[in-house]
Amino acid sequence: SLTANSSATTNYAFFSQFTSTTGTSVVIRNNVFRSNGTAVANTNAPMYVWGLNNTNVNFNNISSRNHTILVNVASPAAQYSSIHAWRAASPFDKNSVSYNPGFVSNIDVTPNPADSAVWSINGHGTYVAHDTVDFAGNPRPRTFAEGAPDLGAFEFIPTSVPPLATTTASQLNPDSMQIFMFAGDTVAKVKWSASYSVPASIEVRQFCGMRPPHIDTLATNYMNFHTNFEVPFGFYGYDMQLFYKENWRGLMQNETDIRLAKFDSSLMFVAPWSAFTGTLSSVDTIANVISAPSLSNFSFFTGTDGNNPLPVVLGRFVASKENNNAALFWTTASEINSDRFEIERSVDGRNFTTVGRVTASGNSQALKSYRFLDVDPLSGRKGIAYYRLKMVDRDRTFAYSNVVSVDFGREMRAIGLSLFPNPYQVDFNTIVEIDQADKGEILVYDLQGKIMHSETRSFEAGENNVYINTLAALPVGVYVMEVKTNNHKQVIRFIKGN
Repeated sequence: SLTANSSATTNYAFFSQFTSTTGTSVVIRNNVFRSNGTAVANTNAPMYVWGLNNTNVNFNNISSRNHTILVNVASPAAQYSSIHAWRAASPFDKNSVSYNPGFVSNIDVTPNPADSAVWSINGHGTYVAHDTVDFAGNPRPRTFAEGAPDLGAFEFIPTSVPPLATTTASQLNPDSMQIFMFAGDTVAKVKWSASYSVPASIEVRQFCGMRPPHIDTLATNYMNFHTNFEVPFGFYGYDMQLFYKENWRGLMQNETDIRLAKFDSSLMFVAPWSAFTGTLSSVDTIANVISAPSLSNFSFFTGTDGNNPLPVVLGRFVASKENNNAALFWTTASEINSDRFEIERSVDGRNFTTVGRVTASGNSQALKSYRFLDVDPLSGRKGIAYYRLKMVDRDRTFAYSNVVSVDFGREMRAIGLSLFPNPYQVDFNTIVEIDQADKGEILVYDLQGKIMHSETRSFEAGENNVYINTLAALPVGVYVMEVKTNNHKQVIRFIKGN
């Protein structure tokens, strides 16, 4: 990350005087070039290169606070005032952006995660083989699955929301095209239908370089971006073009399989993301755009694998106690080539064994419900039974659900408990006999359940003599003493006499 803060008339954040025609030998990637100077001159710009073919510049943020020139080229002499003009002229640069990088200050080039401007550098980088860690030693993403690198010296996670994308249309009209831009990139294009009304307003934000929200933890097919559209409530008609960068492919194995996916908040606890598979959407891998016609409402959009979206989208998995049995219930929002559910049980939460199977629906885009009853899983004993689902596809691949549990209570063994004298007048002794050392609690209640005395004790295995001298002030009457530990419990009734 380089900033130029001087007010001199010749002032650059990046300067390359490399004059060889083999420009590919000088590769400039993943940088932030920012000019904060106040002088306005043709020799004052964020970036200077000798010629268009002399330096291989791509995947950078090139921005200026005051200057009219973004890139200055020496031979042949040319100045480019916008990132679009520079991209059009450069034989290399098709991915750089231009926006305030959101640094902490002009001299501190650490990204400020709370500044919305940092979205212009988050996830906008490319993969550089030798660049494995950032300036602070944090790992850089090196594959699509790991995510997209950030521009500049540091990897970070924004805590802000992105700035609004700018739009080409101040007035929305039916049968018109509206284009949304951010930092020089096209974010989306919306072609409004001539047959429907258009919203009074629309706000678009692109969240790039990170996992979309509310994606199932078992998901293996999602891209590392999503774009949010906010409009007044209503029913609209439009065609969508959603733009992405190749480095946002995420877990997409084949880019040609990418299809549009949309978030539905009404299915938040079932399966909030749905895919426009088959011919419902398409992808242009050259232009990096996902297209879908004839849409009617707005939300979050991202990309997913159209040929292999989640084999099973598990909605809800719960377990409950029915007498001595465990009743398991789960739903799926969609299934593709699913074969069966294997129910696995554990008594310690770590080691699981298969206790049953339920046949899956195979292929379904509708909500499906399943139930399994595990009869007397602990054979009448007390304890906790843990369950998980192994969701198996027809190709024998599988994934596990979250773990749920059913509590059948603790095994409480009796304590030998006696006290004397009973009735008592001033004080008494208590004998607690226990089979193993344990910590416990002694409670004294009146017949209305009010606690009159409580204390904690450590008991040794065998006979324990317990003297309680604080009960002399109790009114005359009948009381209950309860002694309980983690695995033992016993009660006894006693009388306070005159």
